[in-house]
Amino acid sequence: MSDFLDDYMFHCKGNEVPKIFHKWSGLVALSACAGRRFWLPRGGVYTVYPNIYVLLVGEPGTKKSTAMDIALSFIDEVGKIPVCADRISKEALAKELSSEESPARKTFIDPVTKKMTEYNITVIFADEWSNFIGIDPVGMIEFFTTVYGRSKYEVKTKNKGNDIIKGPCFPLIGGMTPSVTDGLFKQNIISGGFTRRAFMVFSHPSKTAVAHPYVANDQEEAWIRCINRGKEISTKMCGAFSWTDDAYKWFDEWYTKHKLTAVKETKHYRQSWSNSKHDQALKLAMLLQLGQSDELLITTANLERALKLIEEVEVTLDVVFEGAGRNEQSSVANKIVMLIRTQGYVPKKKLFKDMYSDATRAELVEIITHLTETDQIKQLQSQKLNQNVYCSPEYYEKHKLG
Repeated sequence: MSDFLDDYMFHCKGNEVPKIFHKWSGLVALSACAGRRFWLPRGGVYTVYPNIYVLLVGEPGTKKSTAMDIALSFIDEVGKIPVCADRISKEALAKELSSEESPARKTFIDPVTKKMTEYNITVIFADEWSNFIGIDPVGMIEFFTTVYGRSKYEVKTKNKGNDIIKGPCFPLIGGMTPSVTDGLFKQNIISGGFTRRAFMVFSHPSKTAVAHPYVANDQEEAWIRCINRGKEISTKMCGAFSWTDDAYKWFDEWYTKHKLTAVKETKHYRQSWSNSKHDQALKLAMLLQLGQSDELLITTANLERALKLIEEVEVTLDVVFEGAGRNEQSSVANKIVMLIRTQGYVPKKKLFKDMYSDATRAELVEIITHLTETDQIKQLQSQKLNQNVYCSPEYYEKHKLG
């Protein structure tokens, strides 16, 4: 079986959208297919479902909408997955999903208990996140924060009754600019929990020039494979995930180390994010497995792959929450970190050449010095490459002896 995310990315390669936007849009699309048909029990304490929230963050012209539109086309072609793309109040959304006749209402037979299970799914498609949450941004964000992972949700009606949503599921994708996060801070959204539930995916505009966007025949074949897999996941498959022995041991060791690192975070938004990183990794590992196999297993390979996806997002959290527009040096610094982490290493001369349009040489020296002193990047004299390079800490540990 081919890999869903690889096929999805291959289909999307013929345009100028940043790859990271396509990647996370594809994961939301896969999450929409999975709904609450799959779950991972966590020792009887709580349950992890593969629903995810993703906000694409970039300045105007970063082609966030293009990435989202392709994901929406996928969801439409899979079929029978409701989408909410218009501004709506939480009361209206709850009323719509609590109706017995709602297209959001889905059922399946639990393969173990043989009981019918109900859930209600609607994909939240917010081209402009700030417009979507509208006149009650705090209330809407509190709503999405609260329903995340709940078995049911009740909303009081104007007639003093209750609308009850059974198994609420809202795969969410939205677009916003870095300046919008200022509002999130002011409204205390971080401490409220929304930002530790959402993947904040930042990118600068792609440097790739594609005058004539295209989808070749082999790309269309990959798209068809994605659609077929989406239909299988959303209609024919369901059940609880379990662990492979290796994955269970690997995650235990990783989690212990992660907890020690998380307590050292000094920035509030990074502390908040670290507290839910383990569950986010499990959600992604579930989605990645669904994209490549019918076996409902948490594997070591997909846990490692999930954490790499998360690390791509983590390196730009400072840009997202501290405002790229307000601090140009912060923007350049995060661009350098993202470039180096993506490629593993970048020769010193090439880095200065690639960044010449973003800052003066003196500014670059200052920024790079700060990044090396804070161990965000490392400097290495590579005997193999016979040149001085800047590299990620992980690359440095593997190659510091030559």
